[in-house]
Amino acid sequence: MPRRYRSTVTSDGRLLVLYDGECGTCTRAARWIERHDRYQRTRCVPLQETDPPAGTTRADLERELHVVDPDGRISAGWSAVLEIARQLPVLAWLPTVARIPGVNWLGTRAYRRIAKRRTCGDCVQDQVRSGS
Repeated sequence: MPRRYRSTVTSDGRLLVLYDGECGTCTRAARWIERHDRYQRTRCVPLQETDPPAGTTRADLERELHVVDPDGRISAGWSAVLEIARQLPVLAWLPTVARIPGVNWLGTRAYRRIAKRRTCGDCVQDQVRSGS
């Protein structure tokens, strides 16, 4: 049974974005979010600096992007991207486009493809071990 940790919820009403701080791709994405968050609706935190939210493990967080909304709801992967988009004016159109049939399917596949090709030491080692 995987070890569970205490919940991670923002007390300031912002969307908590948990990203891999040891991954170049993830860190660049977090910096992009911060630059485009005009209304301070998100808070990007490296997963290495916090406990995993309740119901997740460190391995879950390392596998894909996670967000936690102020009510404690957790989204991961493409769903997390859509939650972030709802907070950023520059991406406000994305959740609407995602309602078009097939777009969520494509978004999920694209997200998984990008996540598999991340640029951190552990990511590369995992890809070599799995044959990706």
